[in-house]
Order: sequence, then structure tokens, then C-alpha cells
Amino acid sequence: MALLTSAAGAILLLLLASTLYSLICLLRNYLAARKIGVPVRIIPVDHINPLWLLVSQRVVSVFRRLPSWLGNNNITKYDYLGFEIPLRWSSHAEMGDAFVLCTPSRNWLYIGNPEVITAMLKRPNDFPHDSQLTAMLDVFGPNISTAQGADWKKMRKLMGSCFIDQNFEIVWRESIAQASDMGRYWSSQPSVETVAHDTRTLSLNVMSRAGFGKSYPFKGHHETHVALKGSSMSYKEALQTILENSILIMALGTKLLAKPWLPGFFKNLHYACTSFQGYMTELFEEGKKTSTSERIFDRTLMNSLVRASQQETTGSLSEREIYGNMFVFNFAGHDTTAHTFEWVMLFLAANPKVQDWVHEEIQYVLGGRSKEEWDYKRDFPRLKRCLSVVFESLRLYSPVGLAKWTGEHSATLQVGEKMLTIPPKTMVVPSNASVHTDPRYWGSDSLTWRPSRWVEAGPSNSNDIDGEELISPVRGAFISWSEGARDCPGKKFSQVEAVATIAALCKDWRVDPVTNPGETLDDARKRVSRFIEEDTGMVLLVQLLHPERSPLVWRKR
Repeated sequence: MALLTSAAGAILLLLLASTLYSLICLLRNYLAARKIGVPVRIIPVDHINPLWLLVSQRVVSVFRRLPSWLGNNNITKYDYLGFEIPLRWSSHAEMGDAFVLCTPSRNWLYIGNPEVITAMLKRPNDFPHDSQLTAMLDVFGPNISTAQGADWKKMRKLMGSCFIDQNFEIVWRESIAQASDMGRYWSSQPSVETVAHDTRTLSLNVMSRAGFGKSYPFKGHHETHVALKGSSMSYKEALQTILENSILIMALGTKLLAKPWLPGFFKNLHYACTSFQGYMTELFEEGKKTSTSERIFDRTLMNSLVRASQQETTGSLSEREIYGNMFVFNFAGHDTTAHTFEWVMLFLAANPKVQDWVHEEIQYVLGGRSKEEWDYKRDFPRLKRCLSVVFESLRLYSPVGLAKWTGEHSATLQVGEKMLTIPPKTMVVPSNASVHTDPRYWGSDSLTWRPSRWVEAGPSNSNDIDGEELISPVRGAFISWSEGARDCPGKKFSQVEAVATIAALCKDWRVDPVTNPGETLDDARKRVSRFIEEDTGMVLLVQLLHPERSPLVWRKR
């Protein structure tokens, strides 16, 4: 009994000490935040605290059930991952172009002005990324997402020689082929509840072909076999296993996964990692042999990276750096593309007039040519309406945000008439959910999905479609691929993949929501629009949380 009492007392003392320490840290950070000179909101736990992430949604849900005078507080507004999505621009409308969230572990400065965001992103030395937040990405080797300074410049230079038209040709053709097979599969089903799974398959297959030269036929959810274990694990199965469990792998590391006392699930993850490493080694050796080839077929990302590194005399990449960057290409491009496709499919299903508008462009540009005759260089630049569908979906829901910090030194930033002095170790976050929907930059219908806002009619004497041009929004008001020196190197890769996929699907099929009993098709479309807004949240990326709850039906045109 005495032992239990002592243990309980020790635990209580530990909790009290932890609470006191947290309060001291919160006070220290609050005093630092006040000196910045912008509005400050206090939250008791950092919204990215790992333990808080496990319970935050439940705690916030409980608080929201309380009377408004108790439930409407900083915890329910700001203290959970993805709080920016429902708030949009309202916090900045209330507090101005900059405000601070003060937590016990750090301060977060949010910026809601495109001009300030652009200025900040042009200064990567003053506002670098926090290497502690990205260090896990080094699981297969150093890479462009974790590198700083001279190492980053070296990698960025070499990346530029990988994402080129010869690689985009591969992306274009593979996306058309995969999307066509996906459309045939979807139209063969009475309804489709597996958009999330199937678009991940498409994205993985495109990356496999364009990244490593490995081709796989598209197989829908009900055609897919469970990934094999042991010696029969293929390249695709290994990569898919890694991507589906990437956070766990990055958190634990491949060495820990190899421990014999771990359950079989972890051993299978380790086997996937070693298999993928082995495949990358084989492809690396093949890349060295084919790196002098000019054939488009050989211009995969792996071959291009090997070739660029071999030709660079002063700053080549090590073998581990090549592996690290190839992993990051896959990690960064897989789920982000798949989540974007999920929104696109639902938005199209809810907006039949947009489908017709896009189909009109596809018919005009591509005509009666077979899909094998579609030409990347000639056709991709003309499919502006298809690209506008992607832009508009990402404007409302971007899977990935940006987060910089001041590092070990303070930094200054001009916000309106004020010159802010930002203390060391302060996170600085462009509020993309705000600037993407702020009526000052997007008009009074800024929360409406309207792809035509991106397309400007040409001169009156030109053909309506041929004369159309994509508008350029206020710089810094659309940052789905980031801005400045550290923008996303795979930006055009993803755009080519998305446009080719949309064109292949909308050329031959149209999509509608499945109607519930007693529901008209128009009612179903309105329900899908509400569903997108209500079901979008953040896990590790911004995504639809339950896309299977809004099934679709695909029919031949």
C-alpha cells in the first residue's frame, strides 16, 4: 500500500512539475510574442505536439459541445492540426496581416499578406525550413527537402536537369494510359467508392514509370491483390508498402525495424525497405550505363539524376544522396497528387457545367485523334481549362502547407507600415488557406469552386478557345507549390500528370454522384459540395477524411 501511495505521489509530483514548467515556458514565449507587435493568441499545447495530436480532435469536440461562453475559445479555434481550413481568412480579417499563436514550446507567426509572403520566401537564409521537422525524410539518404546552404544549392541545380520535357513526355503518356484504364474500370462498376485507393494506384504507377522506368498496368481496388511478403516482393509492392507506412518508417528508422523482437508487421516493413533499397541500387547501376542515351525512353528521373551528377564536375551527388532524393520524389508526389485527384473528381461530379466546359476544350484541342496520338508539346499547353480545374481545387484545398522559422537568429519582416522584429526560433507560416480565399484577391465568391476564374478570354477576333489565357493571380496569393528559391521542383511534373489524367477521363466519360433514396441528382450534387467542405481535414496532409462516403458513378459519354 505504501508503495502504491509513493508511486501515486511521484506521478502527481511529476505532473505538477511538468505543468509548472509548461506554464513558465508559455509565459516566456508570450513575453517574446508581445514584443513582435502583432495580436497574440495563447493556446495551452502546441498543435503539433505528438501526444496532443492523439487526443486533440476528441478534446476539441468536447469543448465545442459546451455553451458558447465556454466552448468558443482559443482551443476550439486554433489548437488542432489543420485549424486554418475552416477559418480561411477570418482570423486575419479579425487580427490583421500577421498574428502569433503562442504555445509552451514555440511561437507561430502567421502571415496573411501575399506581398509579405513573397518577400519572406525570397530570403531563405533568414527564413530557412526547420530541419527538425524534416529530418525524418533522410531515411534513405540526404535530400533536397532536408538540405541547407551549399548542399541544397547543389541538389537544386541537379534537380533542374531532371524535371525536363523529355521526362514530362513520359509522365504525359503514362498518365493518359493509366487514366484511360482507370476510366474503363470505374465505368464498369455500378458505383465507385474507391476513388482514393484508385487515384493512389494511378499516381504510384506514373511515378514508377517516370521515376524508375518500371511500368505496371492499372488495377482497380477490386482487382488488386494483397501485397506479397518475402522474396516475391516486387519493386512496386515494396514502394507501395513504404509510402503507405512512410511516417512510421521515418519515425522509427530502418535499423530499428530490423530488430528481431518486433512483430511480423514491422519485419515486413523492414523487408520492404531493404527490397526498395536493392531495387534502387540496381536502377542506379542501370542509370550509370544508360546515362549517355538521348532516347526519351531512358529519361527517367533516376537516369537523369545519375546523368546530371556524373556530368557535374564540382558538385556531384553521392549514391546515398541520389537514393534520398528519389525517395523524396516519391514521398512528396504520391499522396499529394492522389488527394488532389480526390477533390477534382468530387468537384466535377458536383458541377456538370464545368465538366461540359472542360469537355468542350478537350474536343477542340484533341478532336478525334486517338489517345496514342495526343502530343505533350503540342497539346498540354493548350489544355488551359483542364489545368484551371487543378488550380482551383488546390486553391481551396492544398494538401501541403509551408512552415519556415527564424533559426538561431532574429529576423525582420515588413508587414504594412510595421517593421517586425521576429525572435530566434519563431515559426513563420504563410497562411495559404487565408490568402487562397481572401476576397481581396479572389473576389466575393472566393469560397466557390469556379475554375473559369483562372481563364481569361482572348481578343474578340480570335477563336474563343484558342485565344484563352491563364491568368496570373497576385504573387503570393496562390502558393500550393510554394514560391521563391525553394519552390517545388516537381511542379510541372504534377501539372502534366493532372492535365493528362483529366483530359483522358473527361474525353470519354462523365461523372455524377450516386443519389440517395428520395434524392434528386441536383440534391446529390449539392450534398457532394457540402461533403467536400465538411469532410476535408488534416491528418499529415490536408485531405478528404472519408472519401468513400461520397460514391460516384462514371458513364460513357
